[in-house]
Amino acid sequence: MVLAYHGPAGQDPYSYFSGNNIIGLMGYTGYPTAYIGRRVGPLTYPGWNNPVVIQSNLMEPGVSINVVKSYNSTTHQLDVTANVTSLRQIDTTCNINFVLTEDYLIYNQVNNNVCIPGGSNYVHKWTVRNMVNGATGEMLSTGTWAPNVTKVKNWTTTLDNAWIAGNCRVNVFVYFSAGGSLGTQSYVQQTKKESVLTGIHNENEIAENYSLSQNYPNPFNPVTNIHFSLPKDGNVSLKFYDMVGNEVATYVEGFMMAGTYNAEFDGSNLASGIYFYTLRADNFVDTKKMTLIK
Repeated sequence: MVLAYHGPAGQDPYSYFSGNNIIGLMGYTGYPTAYIGRRVGPLTYPGWNNPVVIQSNLMEPGVSINVVKSYNSTTHQLDVTANVTSLRQIDTTCNINFVLTEDYLIYNQVNNNVCIPGGSNYVHKWTVRNMVNGATGEMLSTGTWAPNVTKVKNWTTTLDNAWIAGNCRVNVFVYFSAGGSLGTQSYVQQTKKESVLTGIHNENEIAENYSLSQNYPNPFNPVTNIHFSLPKDGNVSLKFYDMVGNEVATYVEGFMMAGTYNAEFDGSNLASGIYFYTLRADNFVDTKKMTLIK
């Protein structure tokens, strides 16, 4: 990944950021920074210039990645094989990372009062669920890796029952790891992302019917997951109530696009007991019961 400034031709990036442009429009108060590849960062301008040039010179991929998947919907076991082929001679040690992510996860953000005053619920994509082979991955190649030579890595992992397999993605990327797995030369060589379920692209998936699932796990402490489906765009609400009908949380209230969603409910601030959650959309209304045990 390369994050870099793109401003008016001939404009010095720092003066552009510092003037009445980006800072004035977006409220930036700090020096502009960037992360290049998998380098330890952030880097400040003009220190990012050389890494950007190096990464741009590597835009011709150093490897190709072919991913073969097998998912068992009964056991939730996912088997992944990555076949990585060098496209040129590589004399730098390479690591490979396998990360599972989930889209359409509704989560309440309360930690950044600058960006989100008071907290709010947002639909998230690319939420990391499992760094299957660790934060820095594992070694794929060291020494000389001749052109057109394929190296193979295999992984087996199990998806949690609370995750929607159709919303999960396999993400594999290969990067230089000279100077340590994260160091001055950790430039990405190639990436590959695919849905866990072959042929399903959830951002385009339209649910056939409205539905609201039973939360899982149930009973729970303190977090549980609730899946719901919307066959068309429209105004939606998902609210939570206690035994006497008092509203204890609002997770959704407003326009949402059609799709299948996963709402992660956190009951950390609630007492043990029975609660209800209700989904309203168009003419659809459904309520289910859940139990919080601390």
